[in-house]
Parts: sequence; structure tokens; C-alpha cells
Amino acid sequence: MKILILLTFLPSFLLASIEDGGWTTEEKDVVPQKEKCNIERHDAKELTQKEFLKRYAYSEPVIIYNVDNEEFKKLTEKQEMLSTWHDVDVTLNSANTYSYTRVPTTFGNYIEEKMKPQNLEMLGNETLYLFGDIDQKYTYDYPKLSREELPLECEMKPGELIYFPDKWWHATLNIQSSVFISTFLSP
Repeated sequence: MKILILLTFLPSFLLASIEDGGWTTEEKDVVPQKEKCNIERHDAKELTQKEFLKRYAYSEPVIIYNVDNEEFKKLTEKQEMLSTWHDVDVTLNSANTYSYTRVPTTFGNYIEEKMKPQNLEMLGNETLYLFGDIDQKYTYDYPKLSREELPLECEMKPGELIYFPDKWWHATLNIQSSVFISTFLSP
């Protein structure tokens, strides 16, 4: 069984500083969000591997905070990434499939041109909407869903990571500049 782990390093709001690694979004470009989170959060210093495997690995998402990874933070600072990856070829596409438009560019061009302030449908922080196992059928309008049918959602904070099990459909709304890494692993 595969498990998706989405590691997210999100910058602080607004001003560029050491804390946000140079990834900033002007206030006028931030997508406003209501404070809402119905995903359980756990402190990395208190969540054991045994508890993680028992409670989350196969059944439900969890957001983990207080993840101490200074090396990762340094490697994902904007200037560090640009100096390391500037001329590396990348392909932009809207999904992990060949049926969508693919745009070849370089990492540097992507950061310097595409990461400029865009309209509200572009780039930013993340709010995740999780619907559970892919066998469930969510064919209803979001406002009409009962409380039990509503998706899990939460705005992630800088330095947090989210884990959700294999086969959980998800969507991400970026509300300001973000850096993230996702990977597929098995427990």
C-alpha cells in the first residue's frame, strides 16, 4: 500500500525576512480565508512512530507541527534555490498526466516570471480540502453537504507538514507563496 506524504514549508505573511526564506506575497495578493481547521494537529516532539502508524498511517490525515529541520529551511530559501537550480529545466503542467498542457521552462524563469504577483486564481499559501477514500462519491454542491459529508480542510502554517493516507483525493488552494514537496512512501 502506498502512502502520500506532503511536506510543506510555508512562508510567513508579507515581509521578506530570514524566517520566510524570501518567499513573500503582498497583502493585496493574498486570498482571504476564514480560520477553519478540522484536521487533527500533533506536535512532532510528542508523536511517536508507533502512535503515527496506529492512528494515521492507514486511516486519517494529520498535520504535524514543531518539525525541527533547519537544513530543509535553508535549502528552500528562495535565493538558495535560485542559486542551486536556476538553469535546471522543468516542465510545468496542471496535473500528473500527459493529457494537460506541458510548458518547458527553467526553474529560474518559473520563479522570476511566474511567481510574480498574479491574479487571485494563481499561486500562494495552501488550504487543503480532503475527501477521504477515492471510493466515496462526492457529487454534491459543497454548501449542500451535511456536516458529516464536508471535506476536511485546514490552512497550514509555516513549517508544518501534512500526511494523508493513500487514495485520499485532495485539492490545494494556494493563498500566498508556498514551497512544498510531496512523495509517495509506504509505512
